Amino acid sequence: MTLHNSHGFLIEKATPHDKDDFARLMLISAPIFLPTIFGKRALSIFKCLFLKHANLFSMDHVYVVKSEGTVGSMVLFYDWRIKEKEDIKTGLAMFCCMGMDFLARIPLFIKAGSCTGYVRKGEIYISNLATYPKFRGRGMASALIAKVEEEAKKTGGKYLSLDVEVENTGAIKLYQRLGFRIIKESSTTLKNRQFSFYRMIKKSSYSPKVYKF
Repeated sequence: MTLHNSHGFLIEKATPHDKDDFARLMLISAPIFLPTIFGKRALSIFKCLFLKHANLFSMDHVYVVKSEGTVGSMVLFYDWRIKEKEDIKTGLAMFCCMGMDFLARIPLFIKAGSCTGYVRKGEIYISNLATYPKFRGRGMASALIAKVEEEAKKTGGKYLSLDVEVENTGAIKLYQRLGFRIIKESSTTLKNRQFSFYRMIKKSSYSPKVYKF
């Protein structure tokens, strides 16, 4: 647990009690993209996945920011080793949470994965970051990025990476202010709707090496 006295909020490792906020904030992070992939049951699916260990949506990979006991923001992230270890386990967890609907949606998951979610060796991948509207402007998202960098030091991560929708200009400006830069743009079409993403990276404060593309 880390106390940020200057802002008056806490950064904590997520617990089972945070499942509802996690699911809601996941949808805030990608309000059209994620429901397109996961369907109308997206909220309940994220709650289910959050409570299961050893999958890429697990609470094991989530930190939350709380102000006076209320969750205001969250980040979901993992490194390249966890990605390799839990990829298949994530599919199994999704099948457990979604049933046969998971099989029907596999083509959507594959297409979505063609332009988002890949993690290079040495990277810490920020899968989702979101803040409730009423808590924005308080520095919560910036504090969570700093927390991810702190974790990068422990795991040996040399770079932070993320995918952000091209239309999400507010998030892009935040990431650029925090030192991220755009390295490529990717697009895919899901259910007759095109989604475009920027891949952004930031050199870890603890990394002396130069990133090669």
